[in-house]
Amino acid sequence: MKKSRILLSILLVGILALAGCTSGNTSKKKQVDPNIAMIKTVLEKQVTGPDADLKKALESPNPPAGIEAYTNKEFKKYFTDASFESFVSAYALRFTFEAHKNGFTLAYKDAKVNAVKGEKGAYDYTVTFVAKKSGKDDQTIEVTGRFNVNDDHKIVHVRYNDEDFAKAMAAK
Repeated sequence: MKKSRILLSILLVGILALAGCTSGNTSKKKQVDPNIAMIKTVLEKQVTGPDADLKKALESPNPPAGIEAYTNKEFKKYFTDASFESFVSAYALRFTFEAHKNGFTLAYKDAKVNAVKGEKGAYDYTVTFVAKKSGKDDQTIEVTGRFNVNDDHKIVHVRYNDEDFAKAMAAK
């Protein structure tokens, strides 16, 4: 009886020591890069829709004002002031406008974003989405490029390689 208590005590101490050793490793979990989540959000907003808010903006009595309000609400918080202006003029609604003009709607599937080793604030991405049109087969499209982000977690530059998208829209 005394042997079993001693054995049980030793076993209990061993289990507690093991638990103490493994709990220290949880503080070394891989940290999530907040820029990756932000970039995925921007990409998803770009390749989805047009949604009801954008359609409302386009159909408003003053479409430029409606579009400005929409892009400010959806994108401005992710960009520096200077990069936001160039993003809106060239890219913000490029995919949804072109799709809408050609009778397509876009549905986000996935985005892969990776930090570029050796280049602070640079992130390469591939975003995958589907262009849908009544009476046509769905077209899966991939767009690749790079985002550059500053120390304040604001986007300062975006680059796109969207040949797949252009081909899909040209096929109508």
